[in-house]
Amino acid sequence: MATPGPHLEDILRQLEDSIADHRLSPEERQTLARLLREVAPPEEGLRRLRNAAFDLVRNRLTSSGLTARAMTPPAGSPPGHSPTRTGSPRGPGRKPIPRGDQTCGGSGPAESPPAPSSDRGGDVGGRGWEPIPTSGRGLGGPGPADPFSLFQWLEGVVRCLDNARLPAHPPVQSAAWFSPGEACRQAVIRRLGEARRTADICVFTISDDPVSAAVLAAHRRGVALRVITDDTKVGDRGSDIGAMQAAGIPVVIDDPEAHMHHKFALFDGLWLITGSYNWTRQAALTNDENLVETNDPALLREFAGTFERLWARYGPPPSPARTPG
Repeated sequence: MATPGPHLEDILRQLEDSIADHRLSPEERQTLARLLREVAPPEEGLRRLRNAAFDLVRNRLTSSGLTARAMTPPAGSPPGHSPTRTGSPRGPGRKPIPRGDQTCGGSGPAESPPAPSSDRGGDVGGRGWEPIPTSGRGLGGPGPADPFSLFQWLEGVVRCLDNARLPAHPPVQSAAWFSPGEACRQAVIRRLGEARRTADICVFTISDDPVSAAVLAAHRRGVALRVITDDTKVGDRGSDIGAMQAAGIPVVIDDPEAHMHHKFALFDGLWLITGSYNWTRQAALTNDENLVETNDPALLREFAGTFERLWARYGPPPSPARTPG
Protein backbone atom coordinates (compact mmCIF):
# COMPACT_ATOMS: atom_id res chain seq x y z
CA MET A 1 0.00 0.00 0.00
CA ALA A 2 1.47 3.36 -1.04
CA THR A 3 2.34 5.84 1.69
CA PRO A 4 0.37 9.08 1.27
CA GLY A 5 2.46 12.14 0.50
CA PRO A 6 2.62 15.29 2.61
CA HIS A 7 -0.24 17.78 2.66
CA LEU A 8 -0.68 21.44 3.52
CA GLU A 9 -1.35 20.47 7.15
CA ASP A 10 2.15 18.96 7.29
CA ILE A 11 3.64 22.29 6.25
CA LEU A 12 1.55 24.12 8.87
CA ARG A 13 2.77 21.69 11.50
CA GLN A 14 6.36 22.21 10.32
CA LEU A 15 5.94 25.97 10.80
CA GLU A 16 4.66 25.43 14.34
CA ASP A 17 7.51 23.08 15.16
CA SER A 18 10.21 25.32 13.71
CA ILE A 19 9.16 28.45 15.60
CA ALA A 20 9.45 26.72 18.98
CA ASP A 21 13.00 28.00 19.49
CA HIS A 22 12.35 31.29 17.63
CA ARG A 23 14.74 30.45 14.79
CA LEU A 24 14.65 28.71 11.42
CA SER A 25 17.65 26.41 11.30
CA PRO A 26 19.26 25.31 8.00
CA GLU A 27 17.74 21.85 8.50
CA GLU A 28 14.30 23.37 9.02
CA ARG A 29 14.74 25.47 5.87
CA GLN A 30 15.59 22.31 3.94
CA THR A 31 12.55 20.52 5.32
CA LEU A 32 10.24 23.43 4.52
CA ALA A 33 11.63 23.69 0.96
CA ARG A 34 11.18 19.96 0.43
CA LEU A 35 7.61 19.96 1.71
CA LEU A 36 6.72 22.94 -0.47
CA ARG A 37 8.22 21.18 -3.47
CA GLU A 38 6.35 17.93 -2.77
CA VAL A 39 2.98 19.49 -1.89
CA ALA A 40 3.20 22.25 -4.56
CA PRO A 41 0.39 24.26 -2.94
CA PRO A 42 -1.61 26.60 -5.19
CA GLU A 43 -1.53 30.36 -4.66
CA GLU A 44 -4.39 30.16 -2.13
CA GLY A 45 -2.42 27.59 -0.14
CA LEU A 46 0.70 29.78 -0.19
CA ARG A 47 -1.35 32.72 1.10
CA ARG A 48 -2.73 30.55 3.87
CA LEU A 49 0.78 29.50 4.87
CA ARG A 50 1.95 33.11 4.83
CA ASN A 51 -0.94 34.18 7.04
CA ALA A 52 -0.20 31.29 9.40
CA ALA A 53 3.43 32.40 9.70
CA PHE A 54 2.36 35.95 10.59
CA ASP A 55 -0.15 34.57 13.12
CA LEU A 56 2.53 32.42 14.76
CA VAL A 57 4.85 35.40 15.24
CA ARG A 58 2.04 37.66 16.41
CA ASN A 59 0.85 35.14 19.01
CA ARG A 60 4.35 34.67 20.41
CA LEU A 61 4.82 38.40 20.72
CA THR A 62 1.44 38.77 22.38
CA SER A 63 2.20 36.00 24.85
CA SER A 64 5.38 37.85 25.88
CA GLY A 65 3.65 41.19 26.41
CA LEU A 66 4.56 42.66 23.02
CA THR A 67 2.60 43.34 19.92
CA ALA A 68 3.65 44.53 16.50
CA ARG A 69 1.27 46.78 14.66
CA ALA A 70 3.29 45.82 11.58
CA MET A 71 2.26 42.19 11.94
CA THR A 72 -0.40 42.34 9.27
CA PRO A 73 0.15 40.27 6.15
CA PRO A 74 0.86 42.41 3.06
CA ALA A 75 -1.72 43.34 0.50
CA GLY A 76 -2.91 40.34 -1.40
CA SER A 77 -3.74 38.24 1.64
CA PRO A 78 -7.42 37.33 1.71
CA PRO A 79 -9.39 39.79 3.85
CA GLY A 80 -10.78 38.47 7.10
CA HIS A 81 -8.69 35.32 6.93
CA SER A 82 -9.36 32.86 9.69
CA PRO A 83 -6.65 32.45 12.31
CA THR A 84 -4.69 29.26 11.89
CA ARG A 85 -4.08 26.96 14.84
CA THR A 86 -0.83 28.00 16.47
CA GLY A 87 1.47 26.82 19.18
CA SER A 88 0.08 23.30 19.39
CA PRO A 89 2.66 20.75 20.49
CA ARG A 90 3.12 17.49 18.69
CA GLY A 91 0.35 15.16 19.65
CA PRO A 92 0.79 11.50 20.58
CA GLY A 93 2.22 9.39 17.83
CA ARG A 94 3.40 12.27 15.64
CA LYS A 95 6.75 11.56 14.09
CA PRO A 96 9.35 14.21 13.28
CA ILE A 97 9.16 15.30 9.67
CA PRO A 98 12.20 13.96 7.79
CA ARG A 99 14.84 16.44 6.71
CA GLY A 100 15.12 17.62 3.14
CA ASP A 101 18.08 18.51 0.98
CA GLN A 102 17.32 21.92 -0.50
CA THR A 103 17.49 25.27 1.22
CA CYS A 104 15.39 28.37 0.63
CA GLY A 105 16.98 31.48 -0.79
CA GLY A 106 20.62 31.98 -1.73
CA SER A 107 23.72 30.20 -0.54
CA GLY A 108 24.42 32.65 2.26
CA PRO A 109 22.33 33.80 5.20
CA ALA A 110 19.36 35.98 4.51
CA GLU A 111 19.71 39.68 5.08
CA SER A 112 18.42 40.42 8.54
CA PRO A 113 16.14 43.28 9.47
CA PRO A 114 17.63 46.03 11.64
CA ALA A 115 18.11 45.11 15.27
CA PRO A 116 15.39 46.54 17.52
CA SER A 117 16.30 49.88 19.07
CA SER A 118 16.00 50.56 22.77
CA ASP A 119 13.18 53.07 22.48
CA ARG A 120 9.68 51.59 22.39
CA GLY A 121 11.16 48.13 22.07
CA GLY A 122 12.47 48.78 18.54
CA ASP A 123 10.93 49.75 15.27
CA VAL A 124 10.35 47.45 12.32
CA GLY A 125 8.97 48.73 9.04
CA GLY A 126 8.35 52.15 10.57
CA ARG A 127 5.95 50.79 13.24
CA GLY A 128 6.83 50.33 16.87
CA TRP A 129 6.67 47.33 19.18
CA GLU A 130 4.41 48.29 22.05
CA PRO A 131 3.96 46.59 25.45
CA ILE A 132 0.40 45.44 26.09
CA PRO A 133 -1.15 43.90 29.19
CA THR A 134 -1.15 40.09 29.10
CA SER A 135 -1.84 37.30 31.47
CA GLY A 136 1.85 36.37 31.39
CA ARG A 137 1.15 32.91 29.98
CA GLY A 138 3.52 31.90 27.19
CA LEU A 139 3.11 29.54 24.28
CA GLY A 140 6.16 27.43 24.99
CA GLY A 141 9.64 27.89 23.56
CA PRO A 142 12.95 28.89 25.08
CA GLY A 143 11.76 32.01 26.88
CA PRO A 144 10.38 35.50 26.23
CA ALA A 145 9.88 36.30 22.57
CA ASP A 146 12.68 38.30 20.93
CA PRO A 147 11.19 40.40 18.10
CA PHE A 148 14.48 40.36 16.19
CA SER A 149 14.75 36.54 16.25
CA LEU A 150 11.11 36.12 15.33
CA PHE A 151 11.46 38.47 12.39
CA GLN A 152 14.47 36.49 11.18
CA TRP A 153 12.34 33.33 11.40
CA LEU A 154 9.51 35.04 9.53
CA GLU A 155 11.87 36.37 6.84
CA GLY A 156 13.21 32.85 6.23
CA VAL A 157 9.72 31.38 5.95
CA VAL A 158 8.52 34.12 3.59
CA ARG A 159 11.58 33.60 1.41
CA CYS A 160 10.79 29.89 1.17
CA LEU A 161 7.20 30.67 0.21
CA ASP A 162 8.33 33.19 -2.42
CA ASN A 163 10.76 30.65 -3.87
CA ALA A 164 7.92 28.15 -4.12
CA ARG A 165 6.24 30.52 -6.60
CA LEU A 166 9.23 30.48 -8.95
CA PRO A 167 9.07 28.08 -11.89
CA ALA A 168 11.66 25.35 -11.55
CA HIS A 169 14.24 25.09 -14.30
CA PRO A 170 13.65 21.89 -16.23
CA PRO A 171 16.06 19.07 -15.46
CA VAL A 172 19.22 19.06 -17.56
CA GLN A 173 18.79 16.89 -20.63
CA SER A 174 21.53 15.99 -23.10
CA ALA A 175 21.83 13.77 -26.16
CA ALA A 176 24.51 12.94 -28.72
CA TRP A 177 24.42 11.80 -32.35
CA PHE A 178 27.10 10.67 -34.78
CA SER A 179 27.61 10.53 -38.54
CA PRO A 180 27.85 9.28 -41.20
CA GLY A 181 24.11 8.79 -41.30
CA GLU A 182 20.95 10.85 -40.89
CA ALA A 183 21.04 11.24 -37.10
CA CYS A 184 22.93 14.56 -36.89
CA ARG A 185 21.12 16.11 -39.83
CA GLN A 186 17.69 15.19 -38.44
CA ALA A 187 18.59 16.52 -34.98
CA VAL A 188 19.46 19.92 -36.49
CA ILE A 189 16.30 19.99 -38.63
CA ARG A 190 14.11 19.00 -35.66
CA ARG A 191 15.55 21.69 -33.43
CA LEU A 192 15.09 24.34 -36.16
CA GLY A 193 11.52 23.16 -36.63
CA GLU A 194 10.73 23.48 -32.91
CA ALA A 195 12.21 26.99 -32.52
CA ARG A 196 9.55 29.54 -31.63
CA ARG A 197 11.28 32.84 -30.86
CA THR A 198 15.01 32.94 -31.69
CA ALA A 199 17.75 30.92 -33.35
CA ASP A 200 21.39 32.03 -33.21
CA ILE A 201 23.50 29.98 -35.65
CA CYS A 202 27.29 30.04 -35.56
CA VAL A 203 28.51 27.46 -38.09
CA PHE A 204 31.65 27.32 -40.26
CA THR A 205 29.83 26.31 -43.42
CA ILE A 206 26.18 25.76 -44.34
CA SER A 207 25.45 23.99 -47.63
CA ASP A 208 23.15 21.05 -46.82
CA ASP A 209 19.88 21.83 -48.63
CA PRO A 210 17.48 20.08 -46.17
CA VAL A 211 19.05 21.95 -43.24
CA SER A 212 19.03 25.27 -45.11
CA ALA A 213 15.37 24.71 -45.99
CA ALA A 214 14.62 24.32 -42.28
CA VAL A 215 16.47 27.59 -41.56
CA LEU A 216 14.42 29.44 -44.18
CA ALA A 217 11.18 27.86 -42.92
CA ALA A 218 11.92 29.09 -39.38
CA HIS A 219 12.51 32.58 -40.78
CA ARG A 220 9.14 32.50 -42.55
CA ARG A 221 7.45 31.45 -39.28
CA GLY A 222 8.73 34.63 -37.68
CA VAL A 223 11.64 33.15 -35.72
CA ALA A 224 14.32 35.84 -35.23
CA LEU A 225 17.44 34.32 -36.76
CA ARG A 226 21.06 35.47 -36.72
CA VAL A 227 23.83 33.65 -38.58
CA ILE A 228 27.62 33.86 -38.15
CA THR A 229 29.77 32.01 -40.67
CA ASP A 230 33.29 31.89 -42.17
CA ASP A 231 34.28 34.18 -45.02
CA THR A 232 36.17 31.47 -46.91
CA LYS A 233 33.08 29.23 -47.17
CA VAL A 234 30.53 31.82 -48.30
CA GLY A 235 31.69 31.58 -51.93
CA ASP A 236 31.89 27.78 -52.01
CA ARG A 237 29.82 25.98 -54.58
CA GLY A 238 26.54 24.97 -52.94
CA SER A 239 26.79 27.45 -50.07
CA ASP A 240 23.33 28.54 -48.90
CA ILE A 241 24.45 31.71 -47.12
CA GLY A 242 23.49 33.88 -50.12
CA ALA A 243 19.95 32.49 -50.09
CA MET A 244 19.62 33.29 -46.40
CA GLN A 245 20.84 36.85 -46.92
CA ALA A 246 18.42 37.27 -49.84
CA ALA A 247 15.57 36.11 -47.60
CA GLY A 248 16.40 38.86 -45.11
CA ILE A 249 18.15 36.77 -42.45
CA PRO A 250 20.89 38.81 -40.72
CA VAL A 251 24.25 37.20 -41.54
CA VAL A 252 27.66 38.14 -40.15
CA ILE A 253 30.88 36.97 -41.84
CA ASP A 254 34.24 36.80 -40.03
CA ASP A 255 37.39 38.64 -41.11
CA PRO A 256 39.96 36.94 -43.36
CA GLU A 257 42.74 36.64 -40.77
CA ALA A 258 41.58 33.32 -39.32
CA HIS A 259 38.74 30.84 -39.58
CA MET A 260 35.50 31.15 -37.65
CA HIS A 261 35.45 27.41 -37.07
CA HIS A 262 32.62 27.05 -34.56
CA LYS A 263 29.66 24.74 -35.17
CA PHE A 264 26.94 25.58 -32.65
CA ALA A 265 23.45 27.02 -32.50
CA LEU A 266 21.15 28.27 -29.73
CA PHE A 267 17.37 27.99 -29.89
CA ASP A 268 14.97 30.18 -27.86
CA GLY A 269 17.74 30.57 -25.27
CA LEU A 270 16.75 27.11 -24.07
CA TRP A 271 18.64 24.60 -26.22
CA LEU A 272 22.19 24.32 -27.53
CA ILE A 273 23.55 22.05 -30.25
CA THR A 274 27.29 21.86 -30.82
CA GLY A 275 30.00 19.50 -31.98
CA SER A 276 32.26 18.83 -34.96
CA TYR A 277 29.27 18.57 -37.31
CA ASN A 278 29.20 21.14 -40.13
CA TRP A 279 25.84 21.73 -41.76
CA THR A 280 26.90 20.08 -45.02
CA ARG A 281 25.86 17.07 -47.07
CA GLN A 282 29.35 15.59 -46.73
CA ALA A 283 29.23 15.80 -42.91
CA ALA A 284 25.92 13.95 -42.93
CA LEU A 285 26.71 11.21 -45.42
CA THR A 286 30.45 10.49 -45.37
CA ASN A 287 32.33 12.18 -42.52
CA ASP A 288 32.88 10.91 -38.98
CA GLU A 289 31.25 13.72 -36.97
CA ASN A 290 29.48 14.29 -33.68
CA LEU A 291 26.65 16.53 -32.48
CA VAL A 292 25.61 17.17 -28.87
CA GLU A 293 22.31 18.74 -27.72
CA THR A 294 21.75 20.07 -24.19
CA ASN A 295 19.67 22.50 -22.16
CA ASP A 296 22.34 22.89 -19.46
CA PRO A 297 21.98 26.50 -18.17
CA ALA A 298 25.71 26.97 -17.60
CA LEU A 299 26.57 25.91 -21.16
CA LEU A 300 23.74 28.03 -22.57
CA ARG A 301 25.20 31.09 -20.83
CA GLU A 302 28.74 30.40 -22.08
CA PHE A 303 27.76 29.81 -25.70
CA ALA A 304 25.32 32.74 -25.72
CA GLY A 305 28.09 35.01 -24.46
CA THR A 306 30.45 33.76 -27.16
CA PHE A 307 27.83 34.33 -29.86
CA GLU A 308 27.26 37.92 -28.71
CA ARG A 309 31.00 38.67 -28.69
CA LEU A 310 31.45 37.31 -32.22
CA TRP A 311 28.36 39.15 -33.46
CA ALA A 312 29.72 42.41 -32.05
CA ARG A 313 33.22 41.77 -33.44
CA TYR A 314 32.30 40.85 -37.00
CA GLY A 315 28.95 42.40 -37.59
CA PRO A 316 27.18 45.70 -38.07
CA PRO A 317 25.79 47.40 -34.97
CA PRO A 318 24.52 44.37 -33.06
CA SER A 319 20.89 43.83 -32.26
CA PRO A 320 20.02 43.67 -28.54
CA ALA A 321 21.85 40.88 -26.74
CA ARG A 322 19.86 37.78 -26.02
CA THR A 323 20.12 35.88 -22.78
CA PRO A 324 18.99 32.31 -22.02
CA GLY A 325 15.26 32.51 -21.27
